[in-house]
Formats: sequence, structure tokens, C-alpha cells
Amino acid sequence: MNKESKQLVFVYNANSNWFNKVVDFSHKIISPNSYQCELCSLTHGAFGPKEEWLKFIETLDYEVKFSYKNELDIKQRRQGPPFILVGIKGSFKELISKEELIEIDTTIDLIQIIKERLV
Repeated sequence: MNKESKQLVFVYNANSNWFNKVVDFSHKIISPNSYQCELCSLTHGAFGPKEEWLKFIETLDYEVKFSYKNELDIKQRRQGPPFILVGIKGSFKELISKEELIEIDTTIDLIQIIKERLV
């Protein structure tokens, strides 16, 4: 199966517009423990993606997409973002739920869980 037929979609609990990016950046600096996107907290520091995260993403044999809550129709979901989806030939299922992301402590833990579930 080629890379284009396999996708990982990381859906952040944030909006993609410029204003919200500034607010999110400020929130991460001022009060990081109360930031509302566990996926953002695990994969990004205040100034951008974490190095170990970037290295991991480069190793994946999947097309990787990063989406924001305002870019997807997620009204049908039981829980809102953040979450991670895996798609094979256009059929998507949840790889990691919001509830699970809340329980993950570090970027390395997140990477390990993704690796285990993609096997």
C-alpha cells in the first residue's frame, strides 16, 4: 500500500485563524497547565513543534495532515477535538481519543502509543 492511501490526521482543539494562533501562543506562555488542547501540549512548545515530534513525523509511512477544529465537520462525534484519526483508502477510524490524550504525559509516550497502534 502506498503512502497516499494511508493517512494520519491530527485534529487540534484550536482554530486556524491568525488571531486564535496569537491567543493560543499567549496562553501556552502565561498558563500552560490550563491550555485546552492536550494534543498541542504534547506536540508543541511555546515556539513551535517539539524536535522529537518533528523527527517522528518524518519517519511515518503515512500521509500526515494537521487540522483544526474549525476545518472539519466534527458535529457528529461523541467527543470534540483533540483526537487522532487513521485512514486507509479513505475510510477513517479513531486512533487516539480525546480521553486518551488527556492521560498521556509526554511526547515520547504519545509517539510510543501511535507506533503500537499503527502495527
